[in-house]
Amino acid sequence: EDEKIKLYMTWINVGEVYYRVWREYGKIEAERVLDILSAWPLEILVADSELTIAAAAVKAQNKLAYADAFAIGAAILKQAELVTGDPEIKMASQKLGFILYWIDNQKGL
Repeated sequence: EDEKIKLYMTWINVGEVYYRVWREYGKIEAERVLDILSAWPLEILVADSELTIAAAAVKAQNKLAYADAFAIGAAILKQAELVTGDPEIKMASQKLGFILYWIDNQKGL
């Protein structure tokens, strides 16, 4: 039986990707990234009360960016693995115990 992989991302993290791409490469490239994300089989999570409180709890216990706390909160709530190359998230994974797949920016997954 084929298992389907579910992909999740929060709107907070979509916004983070968008502004970072815009700053580095310009608005046109940022819009292109949004088009790419919309073509993926990706469920984009709204920052509802459950996710927001989960992110706030993560932020309260860790030194990391608030957007990172949303990614972690989503992973915990969805019982999903988190794919990242962010060292702050890596440190939090050791403390909070969620599954992390590390992206080495030089080597990929």
